[in-house]
Parts: sequence; C-alpha cells; structure tokens
Amino acid sequence: FPGCPGAMPIVYAAIARGTTVLAEHAAVSGNFQDVTKRLLAKIPTKTDTKMSYVYDAHVYHYSVSSGVTYICLADEAIGRRIPFSFLEDVRERFLTTYGAATIQNAHAYQMQSEFSRVLSTRMEFFSNDAGRLQTVQREVEDLKSVMVANIEKVLERGDKIDLLVGK
Repeated sequence: FPGCPGAMPIVYAAIARGTTVLAEHAAVSGNFQDVTKRLLAKIPTKTDTKMSYVYDAHVYHYSVSSGVTYICLADEAIGRRIPFSFLEDVRERFLTTYGAATIQNAHAYQMQSEFSRVLSTRMEFFSNDAGRLQTVQREVEDLKSVMVANIEKVLERGDKIDLLVGK
C-alpha cells in the first residue's frame, strides 16, 4: 500500500443482489469473500445508502442502489472519496451492461466471467488515481512548507528593516 510499489489501494470488489454475489474480483488473496458474505447479510438493501466499515487496516465501502450492493475493500489510507467514486463508476457500468431486469433475475456469479475483468481494470484505474492523488498531496505539503519558511524569512527581514529605520 502506501510506499509499496505496485500495491493497489483497492484490493477487492463485488456486486451483489441481497446476499447473492453476481460478480467479484480480488487483486490479492485473502478471506474477502467470507467477510463480504457476512457483511452482505447485515446490509439493508431496501433503501439506497452508502456506508463504510473498518476491518483491520482496510475499510469496506459499500453503496446500495435499487437493491443492488456495490462493495469494495480499500486501504484505509486512501480515505473515502476514491472508493466511493470507484463504486459509482462500477454501478454505472454494471447497469449499462446488464440493465435492471437482467440484474434482478440473475443467479449467483452469472456476471462473473465478463464483469470481473471490468472490476479488475477499474480497480487498477482508481488505485493508480489514488497513487497520483497521494503524490500531489505530498507535493502540496512540501510546497506549503517552503512557502511558510519563506514567509517567516520575509517577516524576519521586515523586523530587521524596522530596527534599522528606528535607528
């Protein structure tokens, strides 16, 4: 994750109707499927909602829309904006690809062969976006530090000039 070259901040994603997983993808191995199934059983799907659950150094983010749950597991360090943007992107692509009627009548893993590749490419895209965002944030922090140091120097010079003018 942060500081690990090639690591993906979004490591797992799934789409489910109720507790029925329709498609999923894991970028690394782990017990994501088991934890996701337990989590899906607890997620209310009658109303559209967004929520996050902390799990060790990762966070499960999910979005429910029209009874379908879009869920991902991400490194806690990337925050909420990128995972929820990822989930919204996946939701739009999933609905466009299959349509509401097909999704409501689908059986477990029916979309796996086709849509797991989409999940994989979108996870990679949004994970790279997270890396670029962290790089930009570090650069902004560095720039801010330099600017604060420069302002302090200017203020010190101003004090010295005031002293000279006073003499």
